[in-house]
Amino acid sequence: MTFYKMTSLLFLLFNSYLLVAQDFQIDNYDVFIQLNNDGSFDVTERIDVDFNKKMRGIFRNITTQRDVGEHTQTAKILNINTGNANRKVTNKRNEVEIRLGKADKYLIGKQSYTISYTVQNAITPYNEHDEFYWSLMGNKWKEKIKSSNFRIELPNEINFSESDVAVFTNKNSSAQHAKIKINNRIISGTSLHELGQGEGMTIAFKTPKGYYSALDYSTILQNKTQSSSASSRTQIAKNKYPRDWGFPLPALLIGSLLFFFNRSGKNKTTDISDEKIYYPPEDLSPPEIGVFHDFQVNKRDLISLIPYWGEQDFINVASIQKDDGSIDMRFEKQKELPSETPAYEREFFDAIFKTGDSVYLHNLKNEMYQSFSSVGSSLKSEVLDMKLYDQKSRARFHNGLVLFFGILSFIAAITVWIIFHAVITTVLLVILSIVCFYIHLQNPKKNDRGLRLHSHLSALKRTLENPDPNTLNTIIKDDPKYLDKIFPYVVAFGIDKSWSKNVSPIFNKAPDWYYGDDMTMRPDFNSFNRSFSTNRIGKTFTSSPVADSSSSAFGGSRSGGGFSGSSGGGFGGGGGGGGW
Repeated sequence: MTFYKMTSLLFLLFNSYLLVAQDFQIDNYDVFIQLNNDGSFDVTERIDVDFNKKMRGIFRNITTQRDVGEHTQTAKILNINTGNANRKVTNKRNEVEIRLGKADKYLIGKQSYTISYTVQNAITPYNEHDEFYWSLMGNKWKEKIKSSNFRIELPNEINFSESDVAVFTNKNSSAQHAKIKINNRIISGTSLHELGQGEGMTIAFKTPKGYYSALDYSTILQNKTQSSSASSRTQIAKNKYPRDWGFPLPALLIGSLLFFFNRSGKNKTTDISDEKIYYPPEDLSPPEIGVFHDFQVNKRDLISLIPYWGEQDFINVASIQKDDGSIDMRFEKQKELPSETPAYEREFFDAIFKTGDSVYLHNLKNEMYQSFSSVGSSLKSEVLDMKLYDQKSRARFHNGLVLFFGILSFIAAITVWIIFHAVITTVLLVILSIVCFYIHLQNPKKNDRGLRLHSHLSALKRTLENPDPNTLNTIIKDDPKYLDKIFPYVVAFGIDKSWSKNVSPIFNKAPDWYYGDDMTMRPDFNSFNRSFSTNRIGKTFTSSPVADSSSSAFGGSRSGGGFSGSSGGGFGGGGGGGGW
């Protein structure tokens, strides 16, 4: 069985393992709350469900902690009652889980559940008022809630203004798709639409100081370090997760993937030749060599095309001394690129000379960034399509399948944690996801030709970093155009500054394609080295307009006691439930 058939089968089995799905719908969710003078309140939830397959029951999670500025507030859930339904209550980290049903009894069709409990320490004090902020059913239900209603009875009469009461129905926004009715001491409401997965309904209202006559303010808030320490102790003492039986599958997948990658996807290590090499291979352009050598598209790879075109008489470059003493460059098109030129190269050439045959570098600011990115992607594809890589290995590990497995593993990790709290399986799935991403991003395995070429390029770069002056003098005598030929590759390797410093005593003049202000004066090599800046060109070619921060869609802040607004806010926010 091949690696991919085996991993596909294992993923299929693993997904089957995960899909012990909560296959039911919630027809109606009613919440009744009775507030008391001491700030506590009694909650009754009636949940009507319709099981489409045999299930044992449902569970309800209630979040018990929220941040309030520099403090945290921890609510207490007491007096839990589920009527005739069997229940198991588990205190988890910042959450209480109420599981209803029997392990040996399965149900199907319409069922009704009633959960009642008392909440203490959930009224939040602010300087000007107190706030009731409660997520009525949580927002982590995976099932849709067709109809949802609530009714809240307050202990004393109160005159609410329009801004004192709000209901939120969307998880990540302040949308209030709910109808609210306020009548003396009663606030009631209903959602105006079906609540989808991850949506709930949160009620918030403000009351004046002293409204709760028996409220004890001294015990409500804790600083965050105290709360964290207490929460950790509660976690150790009370939170017992179920047994984790799923970890062998991701462990087997990790081992299999690493084994097959090491055997047929990993690059061989080769010794770099000790030979001194002063010329690049003739069948690859400078940017192609730069990308192949380190498997990255760097700015310098594309900038190396400028001296490359200059050496072939397609362009000239002039150094321009500006009035303020700074140096600009002017690019002069001499002729068009031939038809057989690679597409990425033509695209870059046309982008530079889009406005005419003569263009200044400063005029290309904020104009090239889109073309620069597009050309980089095309260049990478061009290099990958060359016959320098093991195509079978590339198809197995770099065509998106491994990346898909990585995404699937990460989703599976989240699912396992939410449903089962299986620590080992979750961690192994995250590791599997990381391994998949790591393998996908690795340099594809080179074939024999690619290995030889890479060894040649490594030797060339090492030679250029520390060239022998005597050898260079001999080369220049035989090949006066050597500077023009080699400089594009020096740029592609990213060693142009150190190389230029090393060879400045040897070369007398700038390359033939580089001129002074009037296009007749040829600068010396030292002047060329100072004025031709790949860093400046790269910054200009990749510069983009900066968005005005005042136009951002994200603005404002939640002032003390104001309604930030989302169905995940308040206590119970992040809670929810499901079936089992």
